[in-house]
Amino acid sequence: REYQRKHPEMLIVQGLQSTIAALAHLYPAGPGGAAATSATAGPAGTIVDEAGGRDVLTQLKVPVVSGTLWAPPFETPPGASYPCVVKAVVPGLAHRARLGAVVVGCRDAAEVTAARDTILANLARAGFPAGKVEGLLVEEMVFGPELLVGFSRDPWYGPYVALARGGVNVEERSEEHTSELQSHHDL
Repeated sequence: REYQRKHPEMLIVQGLQSTIAALAHLYPAGPGGAAATSATAGPAGTIVDEAGGRDVLTQLKVPVVSGTLWAPPFETPPGASYPCVVKAVVPGLAHRARLGAVVVGCRDAAEVTAARDTILANLARAGFPAGKVEGLLVEEMVFGPELLVGFSRDPWYGPYVALARGGVNVEERSEEHTSELQSHHDL
């Protein structure tokens, strides 16, 4: 409760059923109907990257911006709506923006190719060889508020969903909130 009081921008809901009900209220199913099933969730302990998360949200009929996973060997850039953003998809990489693995504002295929080169070079310098890069997510860049949705399971608290403002600086805010939640967890 203290955490919620300090952070009124955060909604904390305990329990998976309450969380799904809250999300269903925010994002009601479309005319074809959509329900979360075990087919949309990975096995316990699985980390779903952004590309996989997009697939889950699409199955649940939650709107996402258009985007394509550009797979290695990254020869011909995929067709994209411009401007676009290019993001690395690397297992175990949590803070892409800090490593220069996100490039925003690409206006054409040449800039997408330059973003690829920049991202791969930055990842190599950080110790992530090109062979570890599963792909580059090339997404339409839209302007306005972004939403971060994170699903997790804590051994003490149980399953939960985190909703917050998104964007390239979300990593710093996430670490701040995680640290505070951990300190409440230890009480």
